[in-house]
Amino acid sequence: MQREPVMQRVRAGIVRVLNDLGFDGPKPLEETLLVRDGHYCGRRFIREDATAVWFHEEGEVKFYSADGSLVDARPIDQIVTPPDDRRVA
Repeated sequence: MQREPVMQRVRAGIVRVLNDLGFDGPKPLEETLLVRDGHYCGRRFIREDATAVWFHEEGEVKFYSADGSLVDARPIDQIVTPPDDRRVA
């Protein structure tokens, strides 16, 4: 049995929420790691029309419009899609 890697589930959840919030820009995400004082602190997911920032320590993802306005904030466990437990043939 193979499971979808966690980051694939995070990315899929980010795209789903962006679409649910009405952002319909190009689907590919540009992704960068966030580092503060030399330590990993999260990831930024950028599309032409919006940005999502996952603050790892807080366990929260904040969604921003293209102009930088905060649109929504959700706990990561509400964003991540459940694992796919189907068997791979």
